Amino acid sequence: MRDLMFRILYTAQDGSKTLHYADDEKLMIGLNGKVYENYGTKKNQVWQIPFDVAEPPIVQQSTECRDKNKMLIYEGDTISYRGEIGTVRFFAGMFIVEWKDQTDNELAYMAIDEIEIVKI
Repeated sequence: MRDLMFRILYTAQDGSKTLHYADDEKLMIGLNGKVYENYGTKKNQVWQIPFDVAEPPIVQQSTECRDKNKMLIYEGDTISYRGEIGTVRFFAGMFIVEWKDQTDNELAYMAIDEIEIVKI
């Protein structure tokens, strides 16, 4: 079994966007589906819902694919591929790329060395 990698995007009260990668050990998703942040230390953990969140956090799973610059591609990323711009989504058990013309492609069948993340 593989470990799932994810990141969490949330909007603070002041409107700023915060992006946390789950491997920083500061965030976790509880069994209730809510995101918690550790305000304590590694030894004395204090898990609470982030106090400054203005709207529900968005959890984005890693595709485990890397673009041509060796950056991990996550659900929600905007990518460039052969001159087209699309958004990575998880749908029906697979990662797809939604294009502006409403079509989609499976990420698994695209040439990875031609994909570039243009917006996280």
